[in-house]
Amino acid sequence: MRSLKTKFHIVFFCLLGVLSLAQPIGTQTGADRLHELNRLNDTIRNVRDTLDSPPDSLQIFQTTISDYQYWKLNQPKQNLDTTLTIDHYYRHNVYQKDLFGYQIFPNHNQALNPLKPQLRQHAFSILPVGKSFQYVGVEDVRYFDVKTPTTEFFYESGVKEGQNLITTFTHNPNSQINYAITYQGLRSQGSYLRQLAARNNLIASANYHTRNYRYNAKMHIASHRLDNEENAGLNPESLQGFLQADPRFFNRVRLTPNLQSAQSTFGEKRGYFEHSFGVIPSTDTANHTTYPLRIRHRFTYTSQHFEYLENQPETYYPFVVLPEVERRNNKIFNKLENVGTLEYNWRENLWLEAGILHQSSQLKFDPSLALSEEEFSVSPSLSEQRLGALAQLKFLWRERVNLHSQAEITHGNIWGSRFLLHNSLYFEPIEGYPVQADFNVGSHYPALNYFNNQSFYQPLNFQNSQFSNTAYQNINLSTQISRYRLSVIAQAYNYSNYVYLNSEMLPTQLSSDLRYATVGARFQPTWRKFNFDLQALYQQSLQNGQHMPLPSVVARATAYYSTAAFQNNAHINTGASIYWYSAFESPEFSPILNEFYLPGHGGKIGNYPQLDGFFNLRVQRMRIYLRGENINSFFMRGNYLSTPQNPARDFRLQIGIHWFLFT
Repeated sequence: MRSLKTKFHIVFFCLLGVLSLAQPIGTQTGADRLHELNRLNDTIRNVRDTLDSPPDSLQIFQTTISDYQYWKLNQPKQNLDTTLTIDHYYRHNVYQKDLFGYQIFPNHNQALNPLKPQLRQHAFSILPVGKSFQYVGVEDVRYFDVKTPTTEFFYESGVKEGQNLITTFTHNPNSQINYAITYQGLRSQGSYLRQLAARNNLIASANYHTRNYRYNAKMHIASHRLDNEENAGLNPESLQGFLQADPRFFNRVRLTPNLQSAQSTFGEKRGYFEHSFGVIPSTDTANHTTYPLRIRHRFTYTSQHFEYLENQPETYYPFVVLPEVERRNNKIFNKLENVGTLEYNWRENLWLEAGILHQSSQLKFDPSLALSEEEFSVSPSLSEQRLGALAQLKFLWRERVNLHSQAEITHGNIWGSRFLLHNSLYFEPIEGYPVQADFNVGSHYPALNYFNNQSFYQPLNFQNSQFSNTAYQNINLSTQISRYRLSVIAQAYNYSNYVYLNSEMLPTQLSSDLRYATVGARFQPTWRKFNFDLQALYQQSLQNGQHMPLPSVVARATAYYSTAAFQNNAHINTGASIYWYSAFESPEFSPILNEFYLPGHGGKIGNYPQLDGFFNLRVQRMRIYLRGENINSFFMRGNYLSTPQNPARDFRLQIGIHWFLFT
């Protein structure tokens, strides 16, 4: 009841704020005027211009949305986006990403069950898959350039009890320097027992340049802490009660989980610093001094730890428990990296970067377990020095051809050689019909969590130094037909020496290739103020697909009504969305390793259409989201699962706010 009252108060005060913010900006008619409305509301307007008063000597600077920008590593600058689109609705969740191609778990801050092929992004770390969706990597940190102090609020209500709040404050003391602080806090109880989730991330960033841009620098420090109570799903009796929609279990706390005292924690401390210096000055056609040749240096230090703990003896797993040791698994990974490069920039058409790198890393386990290396073949500590080279190329020709290539190769004495090549080509053979082609190739040792592990469960002590490098090739082709609001994508994946966790949660390497092919399309027709968003993905296993089980079809259909409100000073999107994927034998989630494994019992999930209703409102720079999730769970009880032993999310009213304050 307290949670319901809290949500009511939030909605009431948000609507009250909407009414107070609403101001006339002139009347417009027709659905095609809404884009103009968004543009007007994106401008931070000078109120003094509307006053009937004589001019004075005070000059007032009128800012626009283009004065508030951010960028990420190796990406161009973008304006802060305060518009309201259907894609903003898809991304308004605790993961801040479109969840098409994923199955969510019952609570926030849990793992996402992937429904399409994945390329593991953080293989050279101990970040497990179960914690990776709330992780902010080096390439995810935002750097800002704003004309006035700016605050961003991102709010989402928790499951049953709790809140999720992401707050960013950024400020330019002058035109040369900016700093930003972001705090990500979450605490969500969940509807089922032993599902409490918490997140505490703090990121502080800064960037600086001299007046002539000869010297540039940016840095950030980041602290992550991700905590989860782990229940390993429902026990057989409770799972049957859920699947059969037994009225005794409509109160979810009556369902008994498999684990009663387990919890997992991932933490990281990271420091990043990058700076460059222009070596040779030059003058462009506008008589501006530039520095086409630059020296760049990057420094990164990362310290990670992962812990799995059972506060009391658990009997769910059939593993032998080592005697006289604490029921705690703990591993630590430290990495220091230095990169030095030389880069050349010819106008805006060509950019080259090449250099060398050095990595020093150490992987170690909790010495309190005191395991014998001779008996369990697990080294308590491993250290490695890696040397390598890297290069980047960006080429732009007449804005119709854009090529971006990245290559990196490193070698070490423990984890061998690592090679990555990512190519992205954008071209427009016919005006209005752009084509995007991506080709990714890589070869590296399997994830560190598959290399070795130390545990109080005896069978989960392993060291797989005999594994070969996992190699992958990925090709993506996509095109957009703007005239018909249609986009099409085709992808092909090939994995050699693919590693997966078998039914005993032990890493196993395939001796033959694993291959997948996918084809997808997105169609967004409109009729007056009615809009539709139809998206589908078809994927077919070409070889060894049973080791990466995925549904054959993933689809989403959204219909919504879009209109102006409050004398054209607000924008409303309201409608419904259906998300469906075909039934398949899903992997199960291991709380011990926080990774997915193949259970071997043939449990299926899917073939359930999840219906959501939503009402989204935008006034000036505030977006309010109201969403009713899984509405059809009222009359289709027991048919929705996130893994074979874990239910998916029940019906709930989700409240969200995304608000920019420019002061």
